[in-house]
Amino acid sequence: MDEASQIALIDQDGQLALVRPDGSALRQVTQGERVFQFPAWSPDNRRLALIGGTEREAGVFVEMAGATGTGGGQTLYTTTTQPPVYLSWSPDSTLISLLAVHPDYRLALYLLATDNNIGDQLPAPVMGGQPCFWDWHSDSRGLLVHVELGQPSAQLAHVRWRNPSNPNVQPIDVRPGHFQAPAISPDGRHIAYAQRMPDGDSQLVVASRERKYVIGEHNGTTVLNWSPQGELLAFLQPLAATQHSYGPLHLWHRQSEQVQRVSAEAVVAFFWAPDGRQIAYLTVATEASETGPELPAGATNGRFKGEWPFMTDDTQSAVEFGLHVVNIADSSTRTLAVLALSRPFLYQFLPFFDQYAKSHAIWSPHSDALVLPVEIDGAPEIWVIQADGSGVRRIAYGTMATWSW
Repeated sequence: MDEASQIALIDQDGQLALVRPDGSALRQVTQGERVFQFPAWSPDNRRLALIGGTEREAGVFVEMAGATGTGGGQTLYTTTTQPPVYLSWSPDSTLISLLAVHPDYRLALYLLATDNNIGDQLPAPVMGGQPCFWDWHSDSRGLLVHVELGQPSAQLAHVRWRNPSNPNVQPIDVRPGHFQAPAISPDGRHIAYAQRMPDGDSQLVVASRERKYVIGEHNGTTVLNWSPQGELLAFLQPLAATQHSYGPLHLWHRQSEQVQRVSAEAVVAFFWAPDGRQIAYLTVATEASETGPELPAGATNGRFKGEWPFMTDDTQSAVEFGLHVVNIADSSTRTLAVLALSRPFLYQFLPFFDQYAKSHAIWSPHSDALVLPVEIDGAPEIWVIQADGSGVRRIAYGTMATWSW
């Protein structure tokens, strides 16, 4: 395990802290009445962007990775009316894409330059709609955006710019199907999404400038992400025509154009290792079945009305998940742990894991361990779990964690 890397976490008081993977050198970065969530490392690992707030206001804040709680962080944006929901860095670490509440669109996507404090006035939105998902082009001069999932107004579009203050929306001539975040291959040559057919069914496709590959029809709402090397597309194939996205895990091979099923379980979420040789995935360990648990359906954070399928209230026992890793070369699988996830991770991260996987790493940079926030007897802990199954270590107490790139 690379001990030079760092893990950013939100502690039990809602403050940002940094710690080494072995649990040493824990240091608090923020302090005060403002509480934070889901820190995002810049790709150059120099800064962390966070959403934070008090009972009176919310905003976007940037902290240097070497800070030590001296209050020297940067305030990019504060508001009492348009709270931020999610953010991600551009690949070159100069821009932040921000999802925030909008009075007309419900949610809107914005671009923020990190060298300027915009106060309480957001720039004009890039696109608006709820829900809203996107992926960055590798040149940091564009996005692939999907808005209004499952609605007649659904749209898939490239957004390109020379100057980020003047983006150009370029709609793609398709009727988006039932999927969440679109995915751009690392070399930028292919995009993956789902399209709606004339009969209303949805099919997963990969498109380039030269041609379109139809991978096949799917039930429910599919989720997808490219391997870091771009040769494989991982996706879930729900077994039932419902709003949820859990189901068997599949791979589409770009060279052979063949589909391979790598897990027949009801997979809830998956995460590529940086080396592209492994995928970590979660299954429901409590009363898991072929089609997944029959729990209240639909996520609240920007997708469907109702509740996230695995949401529990304080009177219910926590849902336990199995954490597994599959080796791509031979499809061998090992179970690393059975655990209850922290509530912020369960309610906010997990329903939109395909989007968060683009901005928040749970794998170590060397692909040998994972970090997850768990609950033990009601207390939130941060665990580092060895990918080879050799052990689990509690490194801190906290509700959220993400590894440096």
